[in-house]
Amino acid sequence: MIFALDLNTMETMPLCAKPQCEHKDKTCDAYATHLGGCVQLTASENQLYYIGAENPQSYILYQLNCDGSARIEAALLSRDHEFYEDGNSFLGVYHNTLYRCCCGQYVQDASVEGEMILYSQPLGQGTEPKELLRLENVENAVCRVSQNTLYCAAFSGENGTSKLRLYAYDLAADTLTELFHDVVPCTANSLSVRENQLVFGWAVKQFALSLETNTVAELTTPTEEP
Repeated sequence: MIFALDLNTMETMPLCAKPQCEHKDKTCDAYATHLGGCVQLTASENQLYYIGAENPQSYILYQLNCDGSARIEAALLSRDHEFYEDGNSFLGVYHNTLYRCCCGQYVQDASVEGEMILYSQPLGQGTEPKELLRLENVENAVCRVSQNTLYCAAFSGENGTSKLRLYAYDLAADTLTELFHDVVPCTANSLSVRENQLVFGWAVKQFALSLETNTVAELTTPTEEP
């Protein structure tokens, strides 16, 4: 189920506009079809989008109004690009185009391999995905959009160290640029943009990568005076 949180009253409610709905089954507007795990949700131009799975072979991008009404199938996603189930995968819709990053592991020749795929797909029935980036030996990947740039950070472990490969995809110009490829202090499950820095980290450790100097520094937490 998809819920809405009222930030004024801090009350939650099913995202359903149907009067007298009991919110118990598929007839409810808040119902989100998915085979286990979390439902990924994103917003763009006063519309909500989420990925649902009717069955293991069918991944669908749904579009709905902000009150839960008028749900439609916005695009059928390629199973070739949707074979990973990972909490850090990215979902975004910009200018009527889906942007998706999937990262996960598979077994090949009795060894576990990691892979990341970043792709785009125009909304609409019968559209085909366009692969923007595919990387091997990836443990996890995180993405963030700032203005018209999608930043994609792919982390891998090697000999007890962590390595970061950072890319910037220009949503308007449709161009991909590698910004950084080097050893960093840790992998990350979060990524944010702050002025000319990309901030990434894991748990309480946070680091800032300067986009001007390509240097990494740990962010310190201010301590209270004794």
